[in-house]
Amino acid sequence: MRKKSRSGADGAREPASKTRSIANSIAFLVAVLTLSLLATSGTYALWNGAAHIDGSTVSTGSIGVTVNGVTSYSLVGFNAALLAPGHSVVTPITIADTGTTPIAVTLSSVGIVTNTNGLAASLTLTATPVATTGACVGGLTGGVSAPLGAFTTSGSPSLMGAGTSKALCLELGLSPTAPAIAQGGSTTFTINVTALQRRP
Repeated sequence: MRKKSRSGADGAREPASKTRSIANSIAFLVAVLTLSLLATSGTYALWNGAAHIDGSTVSTGSIGVTVNGVTSYSLVGFNAALLAPGHSVVTPITIADTGTTPIAVTLSSVGIVTNTNGLAASLTLTATPVATTGACVGGLTGGVSAPLGAFTTSGSPSLMGAGTSKALCLELGLSPTAPAIAQGGSTTFTINVTALQRRP
């Protein structure tokens, strides 16, 4: 009877041992399969896709500037015969941005073409922004003024947007201390209007 009970116990233990062995085998197989997949996953090609972008048209902006509607303008109203020491004459101009980009406009590079009796040395040029050309009168303040030969507005350019315009009042004055030799003198000069593109 004791042998049977031992035999029974051993019989009871034997299936459990086999069960653990089978479970271990399954765990081992699963681990091997997993490691195999991990080891071989790098051998598969990666998926990829592609997209197409059609060509497009790129256009550049343009710069354009006019004075009173033209690209070369002869000033009117600057009659030296009307000048006397301490007096001045004025003429308005309208500068327009005819391009497609914002610009900064300067008046500079005055060139003295003719000069009799040394008149040019006694002249002062002033450029003052005005709301309209009708507001151009002598004695305005807030503008840029310098001797004619050295005149420039490069330190205070006129900032303009595409398609806009701006009125300036130009005033030419004769120094109160102009020498007597300047009487009856005359001068002819040119002014460059320069437009530089600026960032919007």
